[in-house]
Amino acid sequence: MQSNLNDGLYVTGAGADPLIHDSLFVDNTDHGVYIGAGAGLSRETAAGGSGPSFEGNFVTGNAGVGITLPGSHADELATSLSFSGNGGDVIELLTGTLRFTGTWAQHGVPYEVAASQTVSVEDNAFAVLTIAPGVRINFDTSAELKIGNGAAGQLIIDASADPVLMTGTENVINTGIEWDGVTFGLYDHDSVVGLVIEYGGANGKGNLYVNGSASGAGPGGEPVLGQRWDLRGGSGSRRRRFKTPKSR
Repeated sequence: MQSNLNDGLYVTGAGADPLIHDSLFVDNTDHGVYIGAGAGLSRETAAGGSGPSFEGNFVTGNAGVGITLPGSHADELATSLSFSGNGGDVIELLTGTLRFTGTWAQHGVPYEVAASQTVSVEDNAFAVLTIAPGVRINFDTSAELKIGNGAAGQLIIDASADPVLMTGTENVINTGIEWDGVTFGLYDHDSVVGLVIEYGGANGKGNLYVNGSASGAGPGGEPVLGQRWDLRGGSGSRRRRFKTPKSR
């Protein structure tokens, strides 16, 4: 799908979850691939197994971003893929709820949650999001990440040597209008080591809001917030820095 007017591939509608593999999305006048909120990607690979299904694709030279898709399906991007060389060198995320076990891998460009979009991880014990070391996630105004807010969900980060960064977009940083922040809800059971969160807090709670907790990995069933935490530049105090103690 090359040199098309607008997007190379446009997918919309609830339940639309195509299997996309071994394809070219090159030199289109907008996005390489656009998958609207409510749609997604197949949960089954071309070989019939589970795992990242968006594989073997070449996405570059597009005037817009390489791919836009709901955050609920960003784990279906194969780890070998690169999304650089497009007009917007980000993986743009729209509202979506991850209800499975998946990983946001390192693709050489940041993930970016678009303005007013919410990525949630919740449903049951299988709703687990792992974020790979070194991944950067930009959040635009009023964007947020919620873990276990309405049902069971889990966030796993093990990145003490190469922390994950959750930060604002250039728009957020330049205007001083923060993104909403990260919420650990009543049903989360997270294990997080090596995370920097900055320029959030527009929800009135802060960069990180822990609203109770389900049974977690800590000695008392609490979430584990381990080494290399840095919560900085939040709403109302853009220079203060905080670090949690080491987990015991």
